[in-house]
Amino acid sequence: MRKTNQKHADRVRSPRKSKEAFGVTQAAGYFAAMVNNHPDLICEWYPDGTLTFANEAYCRYFGRSLDELIGRSCVDYIHPEERVKFSAHLSKLKQSQSQAVIEMRIIDPDGQVRWQQWIDKMIYDEATQETRILSSGRDITEFKQAERALNQRLAFERLITDLSINFINITPDDLDFTINHVLSEIGRFSQVDRAYIFIFDQEKQTLSNTHEWCDAGITPQIDNNQELPFDSIPWMLPKLKNFETIYIPQVLALDEAICPEKQMLLAQDIHSLLVVPLVNSGVLIGLIGFDSVRGIKTWSDDEATILRIVGSSIGSAIVQIKHTSVLAQQTEYLEKLNQITSASLNAKNLDEMIAVVARQIQSLISAQDFSIHLWNKNLNAFDLAGGSSDVEKWLGQIIHKESGRPLLEAVLQSTQPLYLEDIRSNTDFSAPRGETWDSIPFLCIPLGADQTKLGVVTLFFDPSRCLTQDEIALAFQGTSIVSQTMLKMRLLEQAQRSAREAETLHRTGTIVASALEPNIAIQNILEQLGKVVPFDSASVQILGEGYLEIKAGKGWPQGHDPVGVRFPVPGDNPNSKVIATRQPYILNNAPEKFDTFTEGHHNRIKSWMGVPLVVHEKVIGMLTLDHHQPHFYSDRRLIDLATAFADQVAISLENARLYAEEHQRVIELDALRATTADITQELGLESLLSAILKRATGLLNATGGELGLIDEADGSIKIAVSHKMGAENVNTVIEIGEGLMGYVAQTREIEMIEDYQHWSGRMETYKESKIHAAIAAPLMIGSRLLGVIGIMNSDRKRKFSRSEYSLMRLFSQQAAIAVENAKLYEESKRQARVDLVTEIYNRRGLFELGERELDRSKRYGRPLAAMMLDIDHFKRVNDTFGHPIGDLVLKELAQRLKNNLRTIDILARYGGEEFVILLPETTLESAVEVAERLRAAVARQIFLQDTLSLMITISLGVAVAERNNLNITTLIKHADQAMYVSKGHGRNRVTPFSQDG
Repeated sequence: MRKTNQKHADRVRSPRKSKEAFGVTQAAGYFAAMVNNHPDLICEWYPDGTLTFANEAYCRYFGRSLDELIGRSCVDYIHPEERVKFSAHLSKLKQSQSQAVIEMRIIDPDGQVRWQQWIDKMIYDEATQETRILSSGRDITEFKQAERALNQRLAFERLITDLSINFINITPDDLDFTINHVLSEIGRFSQVDRAYIFIFDQEKQTLSNTHEWCDAGITPQIDNNQELPFDSIPWMLPKLKNFETIYIPQVLALDEAICPEKQMLLAQDIHSLLVVPLVNSGVLIGLIGFDSVRGIKTWSDDEATILRIVGSSIGSAIVQIKHTSVLAQQTEYLEKLNQITSASLNAKNLDEMIAVVARQIQSLISAQDFSIHLWNKNLNAFDLAGGSSDVEKWLGQIIHKESGRPLLEAVLQSTQPLYLEDIRSNTDFSAPRGETWDSIPFLCIPLGADQTKLGVVTLFFDPSRCLTQDEIALAFQGTSIVSQTMLKMRLLEQAQRSAREAETLHRTGTIVASALEPNIAIQNILEQLGKVVPFDSASVQILGEGYLEIKAGKGWPQGHDPVGVRFPVPGDNPNSKVIATRQPYILNNAPEKFDTFTEGHHNRIKSWMGVPLVVHEKVIGMLTLDHHQPHFYSDRRLIDLATAFADQVAISLENARLYAEEHQRVIELDALRATTADITQELGLESLLSAILKRATGLLNATGGELGLIDEADGSIKIAVSHKMGAENVNTVIEIGEGLMGYVAQTREIEMIEDYQHWSGRMETYKESKIHAAIAAPLMIGSRLLGVIGIMNSDRKRKFSRSEYSLMRLFSQQAAIAVENAKLYEESKRQARVDLVTEIYNRRGLFELGERELDRSKRYGRPLAAMMLDIDHFKRVNDTFGHPIGDLVLKELAQRLKNNLRTIDILARYGGEEFVILLPETTLESAVEVAERLRAAVARQIFLQDTLSLMITISLGVAVAERNNLNITTLIKHADQAMYVSKGHGRNRVTPFSQDG
């Protein structure tokens, strides 16, 4: 610190006001010890900054002795950017002549920037006619850092939410712009140097950099990262395929033998790297990366999680646009297909359509003749639909030598066209014996669509004609169109029905997807279910630990509501079959398979179908349908439709769950901020502990809990407050390592128990309690343990989540700070009201409690007595044996008096050897009896100290509060007057107060 105003420095060091004189003046008596030992930084200084006093905590904090500090400026440590704020604070203090609070940054002796909070009060010394400032401060750096980190995280989450909204209803034209915008926003906010996206090409086994944002001055790398082979990232690729986030804090620290990508990363000047996989519907489609080029950067787990969320949004948008593009291409193709097949679709029947189609194909490549053979699945044979019967017989006799199948069947199974210029010279087929015919070129083309085998078209050509590959391909394309047309004609009715069902399914999926609350989603599912698949009743069941629980249903008999019913999994029920196989399970005659369907409300069920709800390859539950008709669900179409519906249901439920979790997390964080602000305003320790426990219980949506404080004498935990725990456990002592709270006190780590009643460490005290799930956290200040807070749930369905674990960790940190502050506050209040020699109330404490008791006495009309007592000839004790012995006599006397008084009585040292006792609910007569008992107890017992023995007596005066006693001062004055009467009448006696003297 620099030298300050010489005038003030000289004043501090002058003989009249030297540091020694100032120290004696300001720290006289027990106040010096209290101030010096106080953990807060306490100092006194002139308005120009000259320091006149500092306690030991202040000296330790700034690493200087008191001699080095006195006379120097106490404002030099203030951070340069805080000087204006401090000047304004000082001006306000001078103008208001009152107390003010300021939070500011300082630079400590090690050159580190720290945060401090100071409470400053302007005081004026009448004796010296000087103005000084008394300050009390503390270091709040950790609180500020936590506050800044929380604000940073919330800002990041809001940014991610805003950016994710950009991907809603995005169009292909906006995709690149939106992705580049998102990368730039996240990159700038996260303070990285480069952000980019790579998309994987599974067919080519390559990855390419498609989008990139670079900060100013950073070299782009997008042109250097095109069509990189998968084997160029051998270390990263398996992690990405496992959907892991890759975090490399220091590229230089990588072992190149393990991570060959090191050189590639160094070539791009990358110091730190974070890579998040782009995943959509359980499929890895690429990655999003963030590079730090200018230096080393760290990312927290929460930041990585949030970046995974935005990666998911980007991945979904890319897949959505890809699907949109494919759909556009398919739409264009279908339009062309409709134009080509419009004539055939306008045909009145299948025969007319075949004739039209045959002519179109015939004219397409100038064939002389044709035949169409349709495959009859039921007869496992071909039917001639067009052409001569001679051709049918002829083609049916040609056998494929290798497969032994007739020509048409061989072509149909191969799904590829067969062109033969001369059957006689072809060694793959054999002609019927004895048959002779002229060599006629022909082309056999299979008719098939959507894996459905429809038949074979055969085109015959002039012997001089030789088809080219382009003509064959053109004919194949034409027959493919014919196949689609034929399939649509044959399945027209089914297609129309399927279209209606698909539309209903699509509408249902849209409705369900729009409901982000799980209960609303389930209700929408059941509302739309009957429009998709017929059923008598249906249910949605969610998988728990060892059971399936019915969450909602529709169509149940009146008066029968099975919501909440659980089925054991595994168990003797069809539900377990669905969960085990992860496939739809059908009962065409349910009562024959399971006896359950012969009982009660189930005896109406004949057909039953269960379909699993699967999300990301994980079964989360099942959908069940039943019908009174046997074999109702034997139609594969219904099974497929129900399965497709269940897939959308599962995705919708998962979306609802994810939304609910994220929404709950926002609520919890808001509640944490409000709760923290609430409890930090409470200074009374007892009320604070109760507030902390109740707030923690509400914050975690729990049943109740307990909070225990560490007994500094033996290190055990003593339950201070209990909230809704059934039994009253306050003051219960728990040893370190005993039970959940003792275990947490031992490990000093948060612990969660899913089933407390079956936990091996359960305490017998809680054997009969309803605790099911429990979580406990230590209350720590640095490495010092203050206590443990334990929260429990009695609901067996409820267990604490990882997000609640994090919430408990943040809450316990703030709670510990609040408890520490309250304890310091309580101790300072206690010291201010307690006499340091006798450890009983001093005059201040007497008057605070006395005014309260007198007010109660007046309000309820109850008696209040007071007695004043004085040690007879106490001056002789001090003069003969010294003040230390006198102090021991005073302390021993206080203890004897306390032993002979009630807990509600108030004992205080009034001054010197005078004591005052207030006796609530006591008349004058009773008070005189108490005084006589005290007098006798003192007179009959010798005061012993080492080899010294003393006999002392006391004189007492007793008074009672009358209607004209308007304040406690008057009451004590009356007792004092009565005591002096005892003194005047020979001492060692009791005198009641009388108005007559």
